[in-house]
Amino acid sequence: MTVLRRPLAVVLALGSALLLAGGCNSLIGANKPELVASFDAGAGGGSASGPSCLLNSECPDTQICVFRVCSQPCAADKDCALAQRCLQTAVGNACVSTSSAACGPAAECPAGSGCKAGVCRSVCQSGDECLSDQLCVAGGCLGTDSGHDLASAGGAGGGSAGSGAGGASGASGAGGEAGAAAGEGGVSPSAGSGGTAPECAPGYAECAGLSPLTCAGGRIVSAGPDCLYACKAGKCSGECPTGAKQCSELTFSQCDKNNTWQQTTCTSVCDAMNGCVGMCTIGALQCNGATQLDVCSAGMYGKQMTCPVACEVVAGKAKCIQCGDADGFCPTGCKSPTDVDCPKEPGERCAGSSECRLGFCVNGVCCGSAACAGGSCFSCAVAGHEGTCTEVNGLSTDTDPANCGGCGSACSTAHLTAQCAAGACSGACSPGFADCNTDKRADGCEVDTTTDPNHCGGCSLACSSANISTRACSAGVCNGACAVGFADCDGNKRTNGCEINTTSDPNNCGVCSSPCKYRECIGGACAAPTYAGVVGPGPLTDAFAVGTLVFIKITIASAAKLVALGMSSKTADVKAYLGLYSDVGGAPQTLLAQTAELTTTATGSEGILATLKPVAATTYWIALTSNAPTSNSLKVASESTATSTAWYATGQAYGPLPESPPGLTSTSASPIAIPDFYAVTVP
Repeated sequence: MTVLRRPLAVVLALGSALLLAGGCNSLIGANKPELVASFDAGAGGGSASGPSCLLNSECPDTQICVFRVCSQPCAADKDCALAQRCLQTAVGNACVSTSSAACGPAAECPAGSGCKAGVCRSVCQSGDECLSDQLCVAGGCLGTDSGHDLASAGGAGGGSAGSGAGGASGASGAGGEAGAAAGEGGVSPSAGSGGTAPECAPGYAECAGLSPLTCAGGRIVSAGPDCLYACKAGKCSGECPTGAKQCSELTFSQCDKNNTWQQTTCTSVCDAMNGCVGMCTIGALQCNGATQLDVCSAGMYGKQMTCPVACEVVAGKAKCIQCGDADGFCPTGCKSPTDVDCPKEPGERCAGSSECRLGFCVNGVCCGSAACAGGSCFSCAVAGHEGTCTEVNGLSTDTDPANCGGCGSACSTAHLTAQCAAGACSGACSPGFADCNTDKRADGCEVDTTTDPNHCGGCSLACSSANISTRACSAGVCNGACAVGFADCDGNKRTNGCEINTTSDPNNCGVCSSPCKYRECIGGACAAPTYAGVVGPGPLTDAFAVGTLVFIKITIASAAKLVALGMSSKTADVKAYLGLYSDVGGAPQTLLAQTAELTTTATGSEGILATLKPVAATTYWIALTSNAPTSNSLKVASESTATSTAWYATGQAYGPLPESPPGLTSTSASPIAIPDFYAVTVP
């Protein structure tokens, strides 16, 4: 309950409004002497909070006029002096003594409080409406601190009966509270010698909501902390709050009015709000139609599987049954001799007509009618073949597709013109179909070879799945989309699918049949070449003859792969080799790579290496040898700057370049023009 803390200005404003309405005196009970006990500071009375008053305006700013005394405002009993407690009234909370707050038939309590056991107390229905250090007991707020509420003053005299219309008279003896009043104005019972009337007797045990109470020193006090679930006869009880619900697996529990769990075991589903729910027991099975088996899950039946033959209830339990289970059932689609529970078919041996599906057992064989010879079934009596049906309706089981090899043993007609030869099913398949499992009796020509990727165009002709997202067969030809970055360049998706990686294949770079000149494909694009040396053609011309081996220095700026060597030849039809040598101390050292034999052209010659050669960023030497018959037979463009130092050797036989250069001569004394020799690299 909210404690009323009104400033004086608010209280005065409220009092003024009530005075204007003709109710000033009613605010503090001045017009009814019986509402406010006169303050008596003598024997039997408590000490006053302040001077006497009739109106709040007569009190100091912070005090409230209650029981004709200017009283200290408060929010709890502990805010008041000893032997005083905090009383809630309509005009505010004020500290009062129990003797000054006595009440009865002739002495009423101020508005906002009520007369409880002869004393004005705050009215309550629960502890929430009382102040923080008070309990709600029997409809009134009772303090928990004996130093403030109903404290005995310890006087020696007992209470005497009051008489007259005024109110309770003080009892003899110093400091005691009101004695018993037997006359017209008395309100309190006799308290015995020197104390207030007891509120309870020993053995008192009650509850205020969830708060257990007991009797101590004649006063009702708390017996301990509030109970969790229920309080009965001053003691905590119960194991749960009334109405609570919970589930533990399939056990549903609900708390009854006695705060005790009541449990129920569910057969299907336990729901914490609704209890046991569901239509079936978890795990139970039932047949739904001829072939569907249902299972109970979460209280509802749902499909578990489709039985391949039939669903039946066997020994009180639903189950899928098969042909030949020997369970006493002959499911639809099953027949003898596959299922021993089914009646025997024509041609099977029998001991009596009741064993035969058609009802006729003739000469130990199930037949179609009672007449054997010339009838619907003819039985053979040859030793070792008894009970074998050899004719049905006049047709031999050796040649009749409907009874091929035995009565009722029909050949399939699925995509098949059925035939029977020597009791075995045969016949031509329909166009586009094939008998890939070689069982024309069971399923005929079961494979569509125009669309089946495992038998595309014929049995076992499977389409490749190499780099193909989804295999497909159309009109007997394998197709299907290639994975990103791959292509079917040979047009054979049956054998190798999409066999080319177009992101890296130098012969099919990006798309099929798109070769890279320099044999390097990166991300579906031919790698851009880098040239080291001079591509030319320069304005001058150098001439070389057979037997001469010449070396020109170049620099490769970045580590890469060497892919080709070339020169700006100006003479056609001369045979030549180009090679790349390492550099040691400014001279060629070791052959690293060379071209195949070239046939020069008058517009330049270039040789692609058989394999790409990794090279570092450094200085190299390009070497040339040719079979030019004279010194002017092979001409190569050169630059105008004649400052290049080269190496050469003469008297060399024409052929592939040597691993190490022979004795060389330097041109450092007479530098030559730079021939247009170059190397081609890719990343």
